Amino acid sequence: MRNYLFVSAVAVVIAAPAVPQQPSAKQDKAEPINASKGVEVKLADFEHLTLKTDKVVVNNFILHQSDEGQFRVNALCRTQGTRNFSCAMMMVGFDDKKGILWTTKVNTYGDPKGLSLFQDNSYLPEGTLQKTATVWVRIVESGL
Repeated sequence: MRNYLFVSAVAVVIAAPAVPQQPSAKQDKAEPINASKGVEVKLADFEHLTLKTDKVVVNNFILHQSDEGQFRVNALCRTQGTRNFSCAMMMVGFDDKKGILWTTKVNTYGDPKGLSLFQDNSYLPEGTLQKTATVWVRIVESGL
């Protein structure tokens, strides 16, 4: 009787379909990168980037260039503090040989209860964003 139960239990384990493992939430979300001294990121990874400093978290980046050359930079900024703040984001676009293609500095102001938006529009020669291989970003914040 014991052998029969053992064989039955082994057969059930072998015949049972495998349950796929679900990735944990920690694996899905990348840790924010400290950008108070600057960080260089590949353009392909830029939209999924999350940056932080001691006082703010910046994410949801958008870099876009229209066919007419209008260049747009957007990002959301959220404070981690309890006071109003001002924040500057400096960006440099490099080609694959580390030549500078474009630069911008965007300011934003916010309060601890909401989000603020980095937003900049400018004109660049057509195709400049397509030539961009990496983007260097630095975030500097201060309390008001």
